[in-house]
Amino acid sequence: MKLRKIMAGIAASSLAATLAVSASANCLVPVPVADADPGLSSDASMWLVQIFNEGNEEENKPAVNYGIDVEAIKSAEVTIKAVEVEEGDLDFFDAAFGGGIVLSSNGGDYADVYGDAVDETYNKKVVDVKNWTGLEYWGTIDEDLGLETIDPAKPAQFVKTGDYTYTATVEFPDSVIPSSGAGCVQLAIQEWGSCMCPMQVVSVVVKDASGNALVSFDEKGVATVGGAAPVEEPKDEPTDEPTDEPTDEPTDAPTTGDSTKPNTNTGVESLAVVAGVAVLATGAIVVSKKRK
Repeated sequence: MKLRKIMAGIAASSLAATLAVSASANCLVPVPVADADPGLSSDASMWLVQIFNEGNEEENKPAVNYGIDVEAIKSAEVTIKAVEVEEGDLDFFDAAFGGGIVLSSNGGDYADVYGDAVDETYNKKVVDVKNWTGLEYWGTIDEDLGLETIDPAKPAQFVKTGDYTYTATVEFPDSVIPSSGAGCVQLAIQEWGSCMCPMQVVSVVVKDASGNALVSFDEKGVATVGGAAPVEEPKDEPTDEPTDEPTDEPTDAPTTGDSTKPNTNTGVESLAVVAGVAVLATGAIVVSKKRK
């Protein structure tokens, strides 16, 4: 067993004995740049994907447009999973993960439309509410592992949907829903819990008020619009009659050769580089049940 894990176990035991919680540890598994979609930015504390970006060369943000109505966004279904990056990592899973799910929009014509208008619900400028308002989550319940760390007061709740796999459906308040004039719309999953086991973002599905998928992203940030499967080129079915040769009787005149059909690939391409975001998180004390 690695020295890091041994020391982590000693530290965890010490904390339990003193009923104290120390500094948080970020546990998200970053997606390697070579594998990630250009619209994805990820590190140990945040997984962030671009839903729309009008493009800004000065900020090194090329355009991203999946053709969806950003004003129709109402909720997101986020699935995360504890994984073994190295052997034995799952032994340290205690479901003490927590953070925020953020729908953020800014730029475009926001300054002209909203100006200094204040959102009464949040008592902040409208542009600030839309730019970065996180809905927090903490822990989950996993009866199979004997773990109950969930904070029911948080607006986002992760429930078990598979082995070491947890899903939260978060409803976004009307105040944070993007406007069509936004220059940038993005969704982020932040993590600032104390879990020592690596966790991976498996998928994110952005939905409208009726629960229909507008756009979904896999763990690498690759988008699928409307929840549809990737478009595949139809294959020609064999028939009894040839389709590439004339059916007339042969003559002394020479005939032309075969014709070919070009293959066409369709898909969604995007480029976006996301500026770093500073996040201030307050500590929380969560007591988890020991495994059975």
